[in-house]
Formats: sequence, structure tokens, C-alpha cells
Amino acid sequence: NGPGGNGLGANSQAAIDIEIQPPSLTSGVMKIGIVAWSAYNPTETVMIVIDSNISWERDGDLLVTDNCNGDDVLPNQSCNAIISIVNTGNFEDTYEINVEATSWLRAELSRHTTVLSKDETQEAATLTLTVEGMVPAFSHGYATITLKLISGEILGSETIELRVAPFVNWELQSVESTTDSKDNVSVAFTMRNLGNGEDGLQVSLHVDMNVEHGFIPPEQAEHGSVTGAPRYFEIDQIPPGVNFTFRAWMHIPRNTEANGTLTMTVEMQSTLKPDVTFINETEAVYLAEAFRPENLPEESWWLDLEIAVAEIWNEFNGLFFTILV
Repeated sequence: NGPGGNGLGANSQAAIDIEIQPPSLTSGVMKIGIVAWSAYNPTETVMIVIDSNISWERDGDLLVTDNCNGDDVLPNQSCNAIISIVNTGNFEDTYEINVEATSWLRAELSRHTTVLSKDETQEAATLTLTVEGMVPAFSHGYATITLKLISGEILGSETIELRVAPFVNWELQSVESTTDSKDNVSVAFTMRNLGNGEDGLQVSLHVDMNVEHGFIPPEQAEHGSVTGAPRYFEIDQIPPGVNFTFRAWMHIPRNTEANGTLTMTVEMQSTLKPDVTFINETEAVYLAEAFRPENLPEESWWLDLEIAVAEIWNEFNGLFFTILV
């Protein structure tokens, strides 16, 4: 850096920049000799020796892009993360990825080691995180991704957090119907929460005739009825693995002119996931007043005798007329 081709004046100086391209080695020593001479006296030279050591600077950056934080993950379902590595060192290097996760998170890494050239960026691996089993709803899990050199030095880490989604699953275990001597139909329903967290039920009742009917809800249910015969109730915080029983009832109508069928419909709906619905219909046959057993004529020996005489007459009255003629 100086006057260039115009030469140097007396007692002046110039700076020379020298770049050295080392060999493809990670360590070593180089000696470089630099010779200078005057264009007017080329036989008189000056030489200096530069000692240069090859230094391997090793470093890297870790980049993680995932879809685990945006949505909750259901039991036995997965989310993914893309792991990228940048070689910020000054030579080709080999990197290792390690993952440590919460006990109920299964971590599957598509690749553990990656070789990168200087300044290279690469999507090194895909991490799949799976929620194993019926983990309680809204549990938080963590997976820590650590970037290391193949020799073991830690370069950095990133942590992924996810939350377990509520898995809503109900089973209608049994429906038991009975009718008492007062023409009351009672139906007992037993539901079981097969999900992974507390859930509730919204239960409604409908009967297709104007008769007395209602629920016998559990004590902890909310229904708002002041008549003592609610036709709708809600119940919350039913733990997983717990049975839940309630009853619905209706009164079979009297004083009707024709026989018919009475239908009671009960609809059970999950609080957390309203599209999980159970519908049960219970039918009861009712008789017109004239056909009820207590209103039919009572059988007697005299009635039986009258019927027998009538049958004999119908069978033999033609024979009697023949004899008389």
C-alpha cells in the first residue's frame, strides 16, 4: 500500500498485505519467506521469514423450527421440529445432535450426526415428538435439543415446549329400564369417562306426550329447576375412569281413547367437545282405558256356561229341526 509503480523516495516506506491460504489441515506450522530488492540493484536482496500457525476455529449455530407450540397434542399423536445447523467455524466439521425429553414424550431423531463445510447451513434432522399413552390433559412436556461437536464440546441448545390436548371419550355403559305398579317408567343411565382429563355432561330430556316426566340428577348437578322435576342438567369435573349414573322417568298416560306408544328421548353431550353426543330413546306402550286389564269383564262360571250352550246350539240346531219335521 503505497506509491506503487512510482517507486519509493528516500527515507520513505510502503506496506504490503499478504494473504496466506493454508493447506487443508486442522493444525500445523508454516514458514513463509518474503524477499525484497531494488529495481536498480537486484543483486542486493533483503528477506524476512514469517512463521504462521494453522488454527482450527470450531463453532456452530443451532436453528429449530417446530409446530409443537402452536397446537396442543393429543395422546398418541405427534408434532415435528426441523433442526438446522450453521458451521460458523473456519473449517469443515462434524456436529452431533442430542435430545432429552420428558418421560412420556418419545423423541425420534432422523439423523444424529452431520458434516458441514465452512459457512454451510443445512437442515440436519427432523425431530418427531410423540405423546405416549393417556397422559393427563393440559400436561406440559419439554424436549431439549443440544448441538455438540463430535468431540463433545457443547455449542448451544434449544427447548421445545408442548401441551397435551384433552382427549374426549365417553362410553354409555348401561341403560336399565323398569316400570312400577303406578305406571312410572324409570331408566337408569351409566356413563364412563374414558378420556384423559376431567369433563362434564349436559343432559336434556324430551317426551313426545304431555305427561309428567323429569330427571333424578346427582346432587352435584346444576339444573335450576324449582319444581323438583328438572328436564335438563349439567355436571362438571367428572374425573377420567369414573362412572356416572343418573335416572330419567315418565308417567304412562291414563284415560286415553286409543292405544299408543310413548317415547322418552335423553340426549347426553360432552362439555369439552359438544359434538360427542349420545341419544337414547325409551318406548312404553300404553292402553286405552277400555282395554286396561282392570276394565275388562271378569270371567265367571255362569258366563262360561252361557258360551258353551251357545256353541252347542250353533252346532246342533239344524239336527233338532230335522227330527221335528
